[in-house]
Amino acid sequence: MTRPARQLDSCNRSRQRGATALEFAFVFPLLFLLMYGILVYAYIFLLTESLTFVAQEAAESAVAVDPVNNENYESQVQQRAQQTASTLLEWLPGDQRELVVGSSGELVDVALVPQGGQRFVRVRLEFVISDLFPSITLPLVGQAPPMPEVLRAEASALVDAARAEPGDS
Repeated sequence: MTRPARQLDSCNRSRQRGATALEFAFVFPLLFLLMYGILVYAYIFLLTESLTFVAQEAAESAVAVDPVNNENYESQVQQRAQQTASTLLEWLPGDQRELVVGSSGELVDVALVPQGGQRFVRVRLEFVISDLFPSITLPLVGQAPPMPEVLRAEASALVDAARAEPGDS
């Protein structure tokens, strides 16, 4: 190879390195945003499914409370459901767990609901996730990735068919 050909080849390679850096500068933010969105939505999906499972299990655990000749039936149902929810969410980090169930389950909404001559226990959980993940505001797009403010889960179970008042519905 002659000397001018080598200089020309060297010049082309240095231009290619600049083009590669420029391409990376354009592609990296998109790739980063895509990966961040995947991680955020995976965690939100995990939280949603976990809250639904916990609400269902808490409602089902209340069925174990015996309503016969039990003066503290409603408080025992509430306590049992709150304790179950609190126990099942122990895997969450402490600050996130307290947002859902409180320090000892007091944020778990448990209610006995009469319907058609029967009583159901209804368990509701809420998790405010607005500050859980940082988001980026992009021009023309808005918040990225878009996230819900609150995750909610609700479940109910028949707890006491015989004890419901006939006029309740």
